[in-house]
Amino acid sequence: MADKTAGEWTEAESANATEWGETVDAESQIKLEAIGEGFIATFLEMDETSKGIPQVHLENVYDLPGTYLGKYMFINGTHDLVQKLKKVPSKSQIRVEWTSSLPMGQGDPMRVYSVQWRQ
Repeated sequence: MADKTAGEWTEAESANATEWGETVDAESQIKLEAIGEGFIATFLEMDETSKGIPQVHLENVYDLPGTYLGKYMFINGTHDLVQKLKKVPSKSQIRVEWTSSLPMGQGDPMRVYSVQWRQ
């Protein structure tokens, strides 16, 4: 059998490197730290991780005061947030604010959100 490690390697590159589109932006996580925080974004979709954690995927995300946070972001969905976003069409602009916490008899109280949307 021939030695596959011997010999010259050829670089795999495009004849015209500019024919490729833009680099895909990484998706960052939104972490709200206090009641009253939130974001405004374009709602893309919801899915679940392999461990069953609901995730809400967003585009062009701003915090409530209007500071740009990122192109693609996600937030882990609580039961309250997921139920409210089920009524929102994909590609809608949403405004989400953490309004209160509800004790559920577990370690962390459930976060309650105000969710508004528009086309």
